[in-house]
Formats: sequence, C-alpha cells, structure tokens
Amino acid sequence: MGVLVYADDKIYDEKSSENRFFNKINKVHPVLGVESLEKVKASTSSIGSYSALILDWDFGEDEAARIDLGDGADGVTLPKRSLENETFDFLMYSHFYSLIYIFSENDIENSDEGEKLIQKFGNRIKFIKKDKFGTDEEITETSSEILKEIENWRVFNKNLSFPIKWGQTINQGIQVVFDDLASADEDWISELYKSVESDGLDPKVFVVELFQMILSEQILTDNAFLELLEQQVSETQKTEVPESKPASKGNSKAEKVDIATESPIDKTKESKLAKLFSRIHYSTLLDDSPIMTGDVCDLTDGTYGIIISPECDICTICSVPGYYFDMLVFNPSNFNTVFQSQAKNYVQAEYDGLKETKKKGLRGFWNAGKLVKFHLLPSLPEPKLKERVIIDFTKSAMKYRNDYVVQLNRPFKLNSPFIQQLRQRYLSYIGRVGVPALPNSVRDWNLG
Repeated sequence: MGVLVYADDKIYDEKSSENRFFNKINKVHPVLGVESLEKVKASTSSIGSYSALILDWDFGEDEAARIDLGDGADGVTLPKRSLENETFDFLMYSHFYSLIYIFSENDIENSDEGEKLIQKFGNRIKFIKKDKFGTDEEITETSSEILKEIENWRVFNKNLSFPIKWGQTINQGIQVVFDDLASADEDWISELYKSVESDGLDPKVFVVELFQMILSEQILTDNAFLELLEQQVSETQKTEVPESKPASKGNSKAEKVDIATESPIDKTKESKLAKLFSRIHYSTLLDDSPIMTGDVCDLTDGTYGIIISPECDICTICSVPGYYFDMLVFNPSNFNTVFQSQAKNYVQAEYDGLKETKKKGLRGFWNAGKLVKFHLLPSLPEPKLKERVIIDFTKSAMKYRNDYVVQLNRPFKLNSPFIQQLRQRYLSYIGRVGVPALPNSVRDWNLG
C-alpha cells in the first residue's frame, strides 16, 4: 500500500473540516499531510510512489502571505497573488502515476484550467468542492468514496504495487550504497569524478552511470522485491484485464466515468506495446542535457543522426576545435522502400492480411543475419509511433563537425543497451574479414 499525500493549508487546524477529513482518512490509510505547496513539491519528489494526491487548489492567505502597506494605511494589508496559478503550473509540469483529487471552494472542473488538467490526466483526476464535506456525515461519505476509489484503482492497476515496492527498494538501496561508499572514502564523489578527467569521459555522466550500476547490483539482492516481480507477472498472466473504454472529455460532463477504473484513451494492445517498447528504447532529452553516445540529432528534411562516437571521446570532441562526431544517419520515411528491397513480399498496407508463416519470415529480418548491413529500430517516441527506423551501414556513416553538432536539436536518445547493440553490429559489419570457402570434400571430412 502506498502513502496518500494530502496537502491543505488548514490540515492542522483542529477546528477545520480539512483537519477532520485528514484524521478520518488517516485512520484507514497512511497519509502524509503537508500545509504548503512547497512541501507538496518536496514530498512528491522524495516519495518514489504514492497511491493518491489530494491537493487544495488555493492554499489561502495567511498573515505571512499578505503585503503590509505601511503605517500610513492604518494597518490595511493586501493579499499577495493567489497561489492558484502556481498550483496549476505544478500539476501541468509534474507527472503522477496515481489518482489526483483537487479540493476547492470554486468550480475548478469547468474552468479553462480544469479542462487542461482533465486533458492531461484524464479520468485519474477528480474535482471536489469543499462545501461537500462540511458536516461529519459529509466528511465520512467523502472519505469513504475516496478510499473506495483508491482501492478500485489498486485492483484495476495491479502494476501500481510494483513501482511502490520498487521505489521503496531503490530508497533503501541508495542508503546502503551511499553508506558503503562514504565508509570507504567520504570524498568518494570527488575521487570518482577526478578518476576519469584525463580519459576524455564526461565525469558527471561517468559518476551517475557508475552509481546506477552499483545501485542495480544492490537492488538485485532484495529477494522480496524479486519475488514480487515474479508474483506480479504470474498474476497478470492469470487475470484477464477488462477492455478500456473511451473516456468522455471530462468527468463532469453528461457521461460520468469512474476515475479509478476507466482509461482516458482507447488503445489496442499492439499500440500499447509499441508505446511501451518505444519508451524503453528512447529517452527524451532536455535542451541542456549533456551530449552522450546515443543522442539522436535532428538534421534536416526529416533526417536524423545517432551519435556513435565512444563515450570516452565525447568531451574531447566537444572541446577541441575541428574535431568530428561519428553518426549513423537515417530517415524514417525510407523504411518501407529499403525494407521492401530485401523482403520482396513486404507491403505495409497488406501486412495484416498475410499468413502467419509469411509474417514469421518477415520478422526474422529484425536485426538477424538475413540483413547484416541493416539495423532496425522500433517506433520513435510519441507522436511518431508509426515511424520505424532502418539504418544502412553501407551508406549511413557520416562525420559532422563539433561546432555544428552542438547547435543541433537533440530531441531524444537511444538508450542502453540498444545503442551498444547498434554500435556492436555496425563495428562488426565494417570489421568483417573475408576468408576462402572450404571445398565440399573438406567439409564432408569434418562432418563425417
């Protein structure tokens, strides 16, 4: 069971209905109560996973949030700018895998902000006016409804128990690893950072990747976590998940939907898997992300280039004028033409109608021996899920000057271990060595 985060400026006011609601929920479900937006941000960024977020829309105007106009104003004060915009911004720029409840004195659901929040979070967000739980009976009814929805959410989203346990395991593992490293050398971060400065690696990337590898090894020692993973897979295979239904525009409109069980988007299983493996293969980059092996650079006219220069050369290439990045260039629009030239019976529009035997043969081309000079990658990140990649090793290897590359937009990167697989197959292809074929008599001798 994950913790429930409840944020309201009146949560610890014993005379308030918010405090009575907090105490009612806390008797049944573990609750972290905070009274300011800043504490909400700190809490949600520190907790790995939580089952629900209950958030006050406007945290009010206490004495610390008022502007004193001075002695000449006879003690009159003015409220500072409302926190409503900050609450909205916090939600719009955050990502939560949980239910979200917004409590407010006003009708936020039917406002412009409410519409945008519904568009982002779908049926996972619900708006409740505070006048609905003024009495003890209303508080009991509202708390029971929320707790029931949280339980339904858990039942219909069994994967939730896994990230909650994963978050707990990571938090515990981090403490163990930090303790071990600090016990070995209290300046371990600086020592690891300095150890690769002369090797051309980006020290920041090296320290992070090294820590992640050590943390991964530590997590693999948690048998309870590994058993939960096996149990999760076993239960998922036994349980038939109900089909998702299309959601209405918002949960206040004519068609009401259960936020705990309905999905805001109707997708086929295939499109869900495409999105899943696209996310595993690629990560979105920020504008200030350091250049790394695997970064995908946006060139021109729909053409992209994947940086395949070794990680240990990246810093040198970036800093020395006139140095070049090695890239493998591709254009997703060429996939059909190039693939069809090798797989004669492939036509994208007719693929669904092919017999399973022919489909099996076409699947065999995916980074197998049949296409040694080609490398295939699955769907690009959304909204480009229908764009696949085929890289031709005989044509795609290019060099670009560092001063040109550093100015390019790098929208995403190819993650590990897929960038290593791409580099390995490319290096194997260009490093091939031809040898004379053995005569049949020699082959027969060794086989007979």
